[in-house]
Amino acid sequence: MKLSEDKIISAQVILRPTSGRNITPETLITAENISQYAPSQESVNETSRMFSSLGFEIGTMVGISFSITAQVRTFVDVLKVRLRLTDRGGIECLGDDDTGRLELPITNLPRKLALHLHAVTFTAPPDFGPTDF
Repeated sequence: MKLSEDKIISAQVILRPTSGRNITPETLITAENISQYAPSQESVNETSRMFSSLGFEIGTMVGISFSITAQVRTFVDVLKVRLRLTDRGGIECLGDDDTGRLELPITNLPRKLALHLHAVTFTAPPDFGPTDF
């Protein structure tokens, strides 16, 4: 489904750990080990400032990530992506083969910004509860 260019959406920005540790889908980050995956304060400040200058509203840093919020057109223009609404009400990025995915490409961002990033991703809608959010 097509998204209105004026719709306000959000994504999570996951920063690279200062330690150099690799984050994979299997990585279990807990209260005990979060310091091993935390980004530097300089990285948080720099990425927040750069995303803000690109037109995004910046959320509070929580753990290893913060949110970015803007109109669909800002995501499309800045990240050079095609987006669509899923049947379940979520948002996904379309690949060249029209398959949908939650993770957005960071290759079109300024190199100075992309170097700090592990990923920029949408969050899948929950499998329970209301679906009209």
